[in-house]
Amino acid sequence: MRREGGAIVVAIVAIVAFVSCRQLVGIRDDPPTVPAGSPDASPGDASNAVCTADGGACESCLGESCCGELTACSADASCEQSLGCLLGCAAGDESCAAVCVPRMDATLAEVLSCRASSCASACGVSCGGILGALYPDYLAGSPDCAACATGATAQTCGVLTACAASASCIAYAACLDRSCEPFDRACNTQCRYAVGPTPAADTIVTAFKSACPTQCRLGSNFDCVGKRAWPLGVVDTPVTFNAQATDQVSGQAAAGVLVKTCPVADTACSAPWDQETTDDAGYVSVGSRLTAQGNAYAGLFQGYFDVSGATTYPSVAFLFPPLAGSIAGDSTYTPYEVQVVSRDDLAYFAGALPMPLDPTRGHVEVVAFDCLQLPAAGVSATITPSDGALVAYTRNDVYAPQATTTDSTGAVVIVNVEPGPIEISLTLAATGELVSQVNAFVRPQTLTSIGTAPLPP
Repeated sequence: MRREGGAIVVAIVAIVAFVSCRQLVGIRDDPPTVPAGSPDASPGDASNAVCTADGGACESCLGESCCGELTACSADASCEQSLGCLLGCAAGDESCAAVCVPRMDATLAEVLSCRASSCASACGVSCGGILGALYPDYLAGSPDCAACATGATAQTCGVLTACAASASCIAYAACLDRSCEPFDRACNTQCRYAVGPTPAADTIVTAFKSACPTQCRLGSNFDCVGKRAWPLGVVDTPVTFNAQATDQVSGQAAAGVLVKTCPVADTACSAPWDQETTDDAGYVSVGSRLTAQGNAYAGLFQGYFDVSGATTYPSVAFLFPPLAGSIAGDSTYTPYEVQVVSRDDLAYFAGALPMPLDPTRGHVEVVAFDCLQLPAAGVSATITPSDGALVAYTRNDVYAPQATTTDSTGAVVIVNVEPGPIEISLTLAATGELVSQVNAFVRPQTLTSIGTAPLPP
Protein backbone atom coordinates (compact mmCIF):
# COMPACT_ATOMS: atom_id res chain seq x y z
CA MET A 1 0.00 0.00 0.00
CA ARG A 2 3.02 2.28 -0.13
CA ARG A 3 2.71 5.02 -2.67
CA GLU A 4 6.15 6.56 -2.16
CA GLY A 5 8.34 6.95 -2.34
CA GLY A 6 32.16 13.16 14.70
CA ALA A 7 34.89 13.54 13.70
CA ILE A 8 38.43 13.43 15.09
CA VAL A 9 40.75 16.15 13.82
CA VAL A 10 44.22 16.75 15.32
CA ALA A 11 45.59 20.17 14.31
CA ILE A 12 49.24 20.09 13.31
CA VAL A 13 50.57 23.63 13.12
CA ALA A 14 54.25 23.33 14.02
CA ILE A 15 56.94 22.00 11.72
CA VAL A 16 58.26 19.74 14.50
CA ALA A 17 54.83 18.22 14.97
CA PHE A 18 54.53 17.65 11.24
CA VAL A 19 57.86 15.82 11.04
CA SER A 20 56.94 13.53 13.93
CA CYS A 21 53.62 12.80 12.28
CA ARG A 22 55.39 11.52 9.20
CA GLN A 23 56.80 8.72 11.35
CA LEU A 24 53.60 7.24 12.74
CA VAL A 25 51.77 4.77 10.51
CA GLY A 26 53.40 2.32 8.12
CA ILE A 27 52.05 2.43 4.60
CA ARG A 28 52.86 -0.61 2.54
CA ASP A 29 53.10 -0.83 -1.21
CA ASP A 30 52.63 -4.60 -1.29
CA PRO A 31 49.14 -6.14 -1.25
CA PRO A 32 47.89 -7.37 2.13
CA THR A 33 48.71 -11.00 2.72
CA VAL A 34 46.59 -11.36 5.87
CA PRO A 35 42.98 -10.18 5.58
CA ALA A 36 41.96 -7.66 8.20
CA GLY A 37 40.00 -9.24 10.99
CA SER A 38 41.52 -12.72 10.52
CA PRO A 39 42.97 -14.55 13.55
CA ASP A 40 46.50 -14.11 12.21
CA ALA A 41 46.21 -10.38 11.71
CA SER A 42 47.54 -7.93 14.27
CA PRO A 43 47.76 -4.15 14.52
CA GLY A 44 51.50 -4.40 14.11
CA ASP A 45 51.03 -5.74 10.61
CA ALA A 46 50.18 -2.23 9.47
CA SER A 47 52.52 -0.11 11.57
CA ASN A 48 56.10 0.61 10.70
CA ALA A 49 55.88 4.37 10.67
CA VAL A 50 52.71 6.18 9.73
CA CYS A 51 53.71 8.74 7.18
CA THR A 52 57.19 7.81 6.06
CA ALA A 53 58.98 10.71 4.34
CA ASP A 54 60.59 8.42 1.76
CA GLY A 55 57.38 6.78 0.61
CA GLY A 56 55.67 6.97 -2.76
CA ALA A 57 53.30 9.61 -4.07
CA CYS A 58 50.32 8.40 -2.03
CA GLU A 59 52.30 8.14 1.21
CA SER A 60 53.82 11.57 0.70
CA CYS A 61 50.46 13.14 0.01
CA LEU A 62 48.82 11.56 3.04
CA GLY A 63 51.74 12.59 5.24
CA GLU A 64 51.46 16.16 4.09
CA SER A 65 47.69 16.52 3.90
CA CYS A 66 46.22 14.06 6.41
CA CYS A 67 48.69 14.01 9.29
CA GLY A 68 46.15 14.79 11.99
CA GLU A 69 43.81 12.08 10.77
CA LEU A 70 46.66 9.55 10.57
CA THR A 71 47.78 10.46 14.10
CA ALA A 72 44.33 9.72 15.47
CA CYS A 73 44.15 6.48 13.50
CA SER A 74 47.52 5.30 14.83
CA ALA A 75 46.11 5.49 18.37
CA ASP A 76 43.30 3.10 17.43
CA ALA A 77 44.41 -0.49 16.78
CA SER A 78 41.41 -1.32 14.62
CA CYS A 79 41.75 1.80 12.50
CA GLU A 80 45.51 1.32 12.12
CA GLN A 81 45.08 -2.25 10.97
CA SER A 82 42.33 -1.45 8.50
CA LEU A 83 44.23 1.51 7.05
CA GLY A 84 47.43 -0.46 6.61
CA CYS A 85 45.51 -3.14 4.79
CA LEU A 86 43.58 -0.64 2.65
CA LEU A 87 46.73 1.12 1.48
CA GLY A 88 48.13 -2.22 0.37
CA CYS A 89 45.23 -2.76 -2.04
CA ALA A 90 45.71 -1.99 -5.70
CA ALA A 91 44.12 1.24 -6.89
CA GLY A 92 40.43 0.69 -7.57
CA ASP A 93 40.29 -2.79 -5.98
CA GLU A 94 37.10 -2.33 -3.98
CA SER A 95 36.83 -6.04 -3.15
CA CYS A 96 40.22 -5.86 -1.41
CA ALA A 97 39.03 -2.77 0.44
CA ALA A 98 35.93 -4.63 1.58
CA VAL A 99 38.10 -7.31 3.23
CA CYS A 100 40.23 -4.69 4.96
CA VAL A 101 37.43 -2.92 6.83
CA PRO A 102 35.58 -5.24 9.22
CA ARG A 103 34.17 -2.20 11.01
CA MET A 104 33.80 1.48 10.21
CA ASP A 105 34.26 4.13 12.90
CA ALA A 106 34.66 7.90 12.94
CA THR A 107 38.48 7.74 13.08
CA LEU A 108 38.80 5.65 9.94
CA ALA A 109 36.11 7.71 8.22
CA GLU A 110 38.22 10.84 8.82
CA VAL A 111 41.24 9.24 7.11
CA LEU A 112 39.24 7.99 4.14
CA SER A 113 37.61 11.38 3.71
CA CYS A 114 40.96 13.18 3.76
CA ARG A 115 42.39 10.69 1.27
CA ALA A 116 39.48 11.27 -1.11
CA SER A 117 39.50 15.05 -0.70
CA SER A 118 43.25 15.69 -0.81
CA CYS A 119 45.01 12.66 -2.27
CA ALA A 120 42.64 11.01 -4.74
CA SER A 121 45.03 11.37 -7.68
CA ALA A 122 48.18 10.46 -5.76
CA CYS A 123 46.51 7.39 -4.24
CA GLY A 124 44.69 6.27 -7.37
CA VAL A 125 41.29 6.74 -5.74
CA SER A 126 38.33 6.48 -8.06
CA CYS A 127 34.70 7.26 -7.21
CA GLY A 128 35.74 8.27 -3.69
CA GLY A 129 37.37 4.90 -3.02
CA ILE A 130 34.75 4.01 -0.41
CA LEU A 131 32.48 1.48 -2.11
CA GLY A 132 34.13 -1.61 -0.62
CA ALA A 133 34.44 -0.03 2.81
CA LEU A 134 30.78 0.96 2.87
CA TYR A 135 28.93 -1.86 1.18
CA PRO A 136 30.95 -5.10 1.22
CA ASP A 137 27.82 -7.23 0.92
CA TYR A 138 27.00 -5.57 -2.40
CA LEU A 139 30.35 -6.75 -3.77
CA ALA A 140 30.30 -10.18 -2.16
CA GLY A 141 26.89 -10.87 -3.64
CA SER A 142 27.77 -9.98 -7.21
CA PRO A 143 31.02 -9.71 -9.18
CA ASP A 144 29.40 -7.17 -11.50
CA CYS A 145 28.42 -4.65 -8.84
CA ALA A 146 31.74 -2.78 -8.54
CA ALA A 147 32.10 -2.46 -12.30
CA CYS A 148 28.63 -0.99 -12.61
CA ALA A 149 28.94 1.32 -9.61
CA THR A 150 32.34 2.74 -10.55
CA GLY A 151 31.84 2.85 -14.31
CA ALA A 152 32.80 6.03 -16.10
CA THR A 153 29.19 7.01 -16.73
CA ALA A 154 27.59 5.51 -13.64
CA GLN A 155 25.57 7.96 -11.59
CA THR A 156 26.65 6.01 -8.52
CA CYS A 157 30.23 7.23 -8.99
CA GLY A 158 29.09 10.80 -8.48
CA VAL A 159 27.25 10.15 -5.23
CA LEU A 160 30.09 8.02 -3.86
CA THR A 161 32.58 10.78 -4.68
CA ALA A 162 30.41 13.39 -2.97
CA CYS A 163 30.00 11.23 0.14
CA ALA A 164 33.71 10.44 0.33
CA ALA A 165 34.44 14.15 0.79
CA SER A 166 32.66 14.06 4.17
CA ALA A 167 33.69 11.89 7.12
CA SER A 168 30.21 12.16 8.61
CA CYS A 169 28.69 10.97 5.36
CA ILE A 170 30.99 7.94 5.29
CA ALA A 171 30.14 7.11 8.90
CA TYR A 172 26.42 7.52 8.26
CA ALA A 173 26.37 5.45 5.10
CA ALA A 174 28.51 2.71 6.65
CA CYS A 175 26.56 2.27 9.86
CA LEU A 176 24.27 -0.46 8.61
CA ASP A 177 27.02 -2.72 7.27
CA ARG A 178 30.17 -1.65 9.09
CA SER A 179 29.28 -0.47 12.60
CA CYS A 180 26.53 -2.84 13.74
CA GLU A 181 25.71 -6.51 13.68
CA PRO A 182 23.47 -7.42 10.76
CA PHE A 183 19.80 -6.75 11.39
CA ASP A 184 20.48 -4.97 14.70
CA ARG A 185 17.96 -2.23 14.06
CA ALA A 186 18.51 -0.61 17.45
CA CYS A 187 22.24 -0.24 16.72
CA ASN A 188 21.51 0.96 13.18
CA THR A 189 19.29 3.77 14.37
CA GLN A 190 21.60 4.72 17.25
CA CYS A 191 24.47 4.98 14.79
CA ARG A 192 22.52 7.17 12.41
CA TYR A 193 21.24 9.36 15.23
CA ALA A 194 24.80 9.92 16.53
CA VAL A 195 25.96 11.06 13.10
CA GLY A 196 22.82 12.95 12.19
CA PRO A 197 21.03 13.20 8.87
CA THR A 198 23.40 13.31 5.92
CA PRO A 199 21.63 13.91 2.60
CA ALA A 200 24.71 12.97 0.55
CA ALA A 201 24.55 9.49 2.09
CA ASP A 202 20.80 9.19 1.64
CA THR A 203 21.25 9.42 -2.12
CA ILE A 204 23.67 6.49 -2.39
CA VAL A 205 21.26 3.58 -2.14
CA THR A 206 18.73 5.46 -4.27
CA ALA A 207 21.35 5.89 -6.98
CA PHE A 208 22.37 2.23 -6.75
CA LYS A 209 18.77 1.08 -7.02
CA SER A 210 18.33 3.20 -10.11
CA ALA A 211 21.61 2.41 -11.90
CA CYS A 212 22.71 -1.05 -10.72
CA PRO A 213 19.80 -2.98 -9.18
CA THR A 214 20.49 -6.21 -11.06
CA GLN A 215 24.27 -6.02 -11.00
CA CYS A 216 24.30 -5.44 -7.23
CA ARG A 217 21.32 -7.75 -6.52
CA LEU A 218 19.52 -5.04 -4.58
CA GLY A 219 16.36 -6.45 -3.06
CA SER A 220 17.15 -9.94 -4.29
CA ASN A 221 20.14 -11.05 -2.18
CA PHE A 222 19.18 -13.87 0.16
CA ASP A 223 22.65 -15.40 0.60
CA CYS A 224 22.43 -14.99 4.39
CA VAL A 225 19.34 -17.16 4.87
CA GLY A 226 20.03 -19.70 7.64
CA LYS A 227 23.50 -18.25 8.23
CA ARG A 228 23.12 -14.88 9.94
CA ALA A 229 21.96 -14.86 13.56
CA TRP A 230 19.77 -12.12 14.91
CA PRO A 231 21.36 -9.93 17.62
CA LEU A 232 20.31 -10.41 21.24
CA GLY A 233 20.09 -7.91 24.08
CA VAL A 234 20.14 -8.48 27.86
CA VAL A 235 17.02 -9.83 29.51
CA ASP A 236 15.08 -7.31 31.64
CA THR A 237 16.97 -4.34 30.23
CA PRO A 238 14.65 -1.32 30.07
CA VAL A 239 14.42 0.14 26.60
CA THR A 240 12.94 3.28 25.07
CA PHE A 241 11.49 3.65 21.62
CA ASN A 242 11.61 7.21 20.33
CA ALA A 243 9.76 7.48 17.08
CA GLN A 244 7.73 9.60 14.73
CA ALA A 245 4.36 8.48 13.47
CA THR A 246 3.89 9.23 9.79
CA ASP A 247 1.09 8.66 7.36
CA GLN A 248 2.01 5.78 5.09
CA VAL A 249 0.56 7.40 1.99
CA SER A 250 1.32 11.12 2.38
CA GLY A 251 4.49 10.79 4.45
CA GLN A 252 3.27 13.60 6.72
CA ALA A 253 3.62 13.54 10.52
CA ALA A 254 0.64 11.96 12.28
CA ALA A 255 -0.39 13.87 15.42
CA GLY A 256 -2.74 12.59 18.11
CA VAL A 257 -1.93 8.93 17.54
CA LEU A 258 -1.91 6.69 20.61
CA VAL A 259 1.08 4.33 20.64
CA LYS A 260 1.33 1.47 23.14
CA THR A 261 4.01 -1.15 23.74
CA CYS A 262 2.44 -4.50 24.57
CA PRO A 263 3.57 -8.01 25.53
CA VAL A 264 3.12 -10.41 22.67
CA ALA A 265 1.01 -12.73 24.84
CA ASP A 266 -1.46 -9.92 25.55
CA THR A 267 -3.13 -9.79 22.16
CA ALA A 268 -5.73 -7.26 23.35
CA CYS A 269 -3.03 -5.06 24.93
CA SER A 270 -5.14 -4.87 28.08
CA ALA A 271 -2.02 -4.26 30.22
CA PRO A 272 0.47 -2.28 28.09
CA TRP A 273 4.03 -1.72 29.22
CA ASP A 274 3.67 1.95 28.27
CA GLN A 275 1.54 4.28 26.19
CA GLU A 276 1.86 7.86 24.90
CA THR A 277 0.18 10.07 22.31
CA THR A 278 2.14 11.62 19.46
CA ASP A 279 2.64 15.40 19.53
CA ASP A 280 2.02 17.84 16.68
CA ALA A 281 5.22 16.67 14.98
CA GLY A 282 4.15 13.03 15.30
CA TYR A 283 6.85 12.41 17.93
CA VAL A 284 6.37 9.87 20.69
CA SER A 285 8.55 8.13 23.28
CA VAL A 286 7.42 4.86 24.87
CA GLY A 287 9.18 2.37 27.14
CA SER A 288 9.37 -1.39 27.49
CA ARG A 289 11.71 -4.18 28.59
CA LEU A 290 13.65 -6.91 26.83
CA THR A 291 12.06 -10.20 27.82
CA ALA A 292 12.90 -13.89 28.04
CA GLN A 293 9.67 -15.61 27.06
CA GLY A 294 11.43 -18.96 27.55
CA ASN A 295 12.73 -19.25 24.00
CA ALA A 296 15.85 -18.91 21.87
CA TYR A 297 15.29 -15.19 21.44
CA ALA A 298 15.64 -14.18 25.07
CA GLY A 299 16.79 -10.59 25.40
CA LEU A 300 14.63 -9.11 22.68
CA PHE A 301 11.62 -6.84 22.57
CA GLN A 302 9.17 -9.67 22.15
CA GLY A 303 6.14 -7.52 21.92
CA TYR A 304 4.35 -5.27 19.51
CA PHE A 305 3.18 -1.71 19.00
CA ASP A 306 -0.53 -0.97 19.28
CA VAL A 307 -1.43 2.14 17.26
CA SER A 308 -4.78 3.95 17.12
CA GLY A 309 -6.23 7.43 16.49
CA ALA A 310 -9.31 9.31 15.41
CA THR A 311 -8.73 8.96 11.66
CA THR A 312 -6.14 6.19 11.86
CA TYR A 313 -7.12 2.65 11.04
CA PRO A 314 -6.22 0.61 14.16
CA SER A 315 -3.01 -1.35 13.72
CA VAL A 316 -0.55 -3.59 15.51
CA ALA A 317 3.08 -3.64 14.36
CA PHE A 318 5.60 -6.44 14.67
CA LEU A 319 9.30 -6.07 13.83
CA PHE A 320 11.44 -8.97 12.71
CA PRO A 321 14.05 -9.49 13.83
CA PRO A 322 12.72 -8.14 17.13
CA LEU A 323 14.48 -5.12 18.59
CA ALA A 324 17.46 -5.77 20.88
CA GLY A 325 17.89 -2.28 22.36
CA SER A 326 16.58 1.24 22.57
CA ILE A 327 15.81 3.30 19.50
CA ALA A 328 17.54 6.66 19.97
CA GLY A 329 16.08 9.93 18.80
CA ASP A 330 14.38 13.17 19.81
CA SER A 331 11.72 15.51 18.55
CA THR A 332 14.05 17.01 15.94
CA TYR A 333 15.47 13.76 14.56
CA THR A 334 13.65 10.46 14.86
CA PRO A 335 15.26 7.73 12.75
CA TYR A 336 12.54 5.23 13.63
CA GLU A 337 9.09 5.55 12.09
CA VAL A 338 5.72 4.17 13.07
CA GLN A 339 3.72 4.23 9.87
CA VAL A 340 -0.05 4.52 9.96
CA VAL A 341 -2.75 4.39 7.33
CA SER A 342 -5.96 6.40 7.47
CA ARG A 343 -9.35 4.78 7.29
CA ASP A 344 -10.05 6.62 4.04
CA ASP A 345 -6.83 5.46 2.38
CA LEU A 346 -7.45 1.86 3.38
CA ALA A 347 -10.97 2.07 2.00
CA TYR A 348 -9.59 3.55 -1.24
CA PHE A 349 -7.15 0.70 -1.65
CA ALA A 350 -9.79 -1.89 -0.78
CA GLY A 351 -12.06 -0.46 -3.45
CA ALA A 352 -9.82 -1.99 -6.12
CA LEU A 353 -10.04 -5.48 -4.61
CA PRO A 354 -12.43 -8.15 -5.91
CA MET A 355 -14.09 -8.45 -2.51
CA PRO A 356 -15.21 -5.99 0.20
CA LEU A 357 -13.46 -5.77 3.56
CA ASP A 358 -15.14 -8.09 6.07
CA PRO A 359 -15.85 -6.14 9.33
CA THR A 360 -15.53 -9.35 11.35
CA ARG A 361 -12.00 -9.98 10.10
CA GLY A 362 -8.61 -8.26 10.10
CA HIS A 363 -5.95 -7.50 7.52
CA VAL A 364 -2.19 -7.93 7.23
CA GLU A 365 0.52 -5.88 5.56
CA VAL A 366 3.93 -7.48 5.12
CA VAL A 367 7.14 -5.90 3.81
CA ALA A 368 9.80 -8.42 2.82
CA PHE A 369 13.47 -7.46 3.28
CA ASP A 370 16.50 -9.23 1.82
CA CYS A 371 19.99 -9.72 3.29
CA LEU A 372 20.97 -6.19 2.27
CA GLN A 373 18.05 -4.96 4.37
CA LEU A 374 16.30 -3.63 1.29
CA PRO A 375 12.69 -4.29 0.24
CA ALA A 376 12.66 -7.54 -1.69
CA ALA A 377 11.06 -8.17 -5.07
CA GLY A 378 10.10 -11.59 -6.44
CA VAL A 379 8.82 -12.91 -3.13
CA SER A 380 5.55 -14.78 -2.65
CA ALA A 381 3.62 -14.91 0.63
CA THR A 382 1.35 -17.51 2.17
CA ILE A 383 -0.67 -17.21 5.36
CA THR A 384 -1.79 -19.94 7.76
CA PRO A 385 -4.68 -20.26 8.32
CA SER A 386 -5.74 -18.98 4.94
CA ASP A 387 -9.51 -19.55 4.96
CA GLY A 388 -11.21 -16.78 3.00
CA ALA A 389 -8.15 -14.51 2.90
CA LEU A 390 -6.99 -12.73 -0.24
CA VAL A 391 -3.27 -12.25 -0.87
CA ALA A 392 -2.78 -9.07 -2.93
CA TYR A 393 0.32 -7.66 -4.63
CA THR A 394 0.83 -4.29 -6.30
CA ARG A 395 2.47 -2.89 -9.38
CA ASN A 396 3.18 0.85 -9.46
CA ASP A 397 1.37 1.14 -6.12
CA VAL A 398 -1.87 -0.18 -7.57
CA TYR A 399 -3.48 -3.55 -6.86
CA ALA A 400 -2.56 -5.94 -9.66
CA PRO A 401 -4.77 -9.04 -9.72
CA GLN A 402 -2.40 -10.85 -12.07
CA ALA A 403 0.66 -10.33 -9.82
CA THR A 404 1.87 -13.29 -7.76
CA THR A 405 5.04 -11.79 -6.27
CA THR A 406 6.22 -8.59 -4.61
CA ASP A 407 7.59 -5.71 -6.65
CA SER A 408 10.45 -3.41 -5.58
CA THR A 409 8.42 -2.18 -2.58
CA GLY A 410 8.50 -5.70 -1.07
CA ALA A 411 4.90 -5.20 0.02
CA VAL A 412 2.13 -7.77 0.33
CA VAL A 413 -1.39 -7.09 1.61
CA ILE A 414 -3.58 -9.91 2.88
CA VAL A 415 -7.19 -8.94 3.52
CA ASN A 416 -10.07 -10.63 5.34
CA VAL A 417 -7.94 -12.78 7.64
CA GLU A 418 -9.65 -14.80 10.37
CA PRO A 419 -8.84 -13.25 13.79
CA GLY A 420 -6.31 -15.18 15.88
CA PRO A 421 -2.72 -16.40 15.55
CA ILE A 422 -1.19 -16.45 12.08
CA GLU A 423 2.01 -17.60 10.42
CA ILE A 424 3.40 -15.76 7.41
CA SER A 425 5.83 -17.62 5.13
CA LEU A 426 7.82 -15.90 2.39
CA THR A 427 9.37 -17.86 -0.45
CA LEU A 428 11.37 -16.92 -3.52
CA ALA A 429 9.07 -17.35 -6.47
CA ALA A 430 11.96 -18.34 -8.76
CA THR A 431 13.26 -21.20 -6.58
CA GLY A 432 10.63 -21.94 -3.93
CA GLU A 433 13.21 -21.34 -1.16
CA LEU A 434 11.71 -20.38 2.20
CA VAL A 435 13.45 -17.14 3.17
CA SER A 436 11.39 -15.81 6.08
CA GLN A 437 8.74 -17.01 8.52
CA VAL A 438 6.91 -14.91 11.08
CA ASN A 439 4.32 -15.61 13.77
CA ALA A 440 1.88 -12.86 14.73
CA PHE A 441 -1.85 -12.39 15.28
CA VAL A 442 -4.83 -10.65 13.77
CA ARG A 443 -7.68 -8.71 15.39
CA PRO A 444 -11.00 -7.79 13.77
CA GLN A 445 -10.97 -4.45 11.92
CA THR A 446 -7.24 -4.03 12.61
CA LEU A 447 -4.23 -3.93 10.31
CA THR A 448 -1.35 -6.19 11.39
CA SER A 449 1.88 -4.70 10.04
CA ILE A 450 4.97 -6.89 9.75
CA GLY A 451 8.49 -6.08 8.60
CA THR A 452 10.38 -9.32 7.96
CA ALA A 453 14.02 -10.42 7.99
CA PRO A 454 15.70 -13.48 6.45
CA LEU A 455 15.58 -16.64 8.55
CA PRO A 456 18.36 -17.02 11.16
CA PRO A 457 20.24 -20.32 11.66
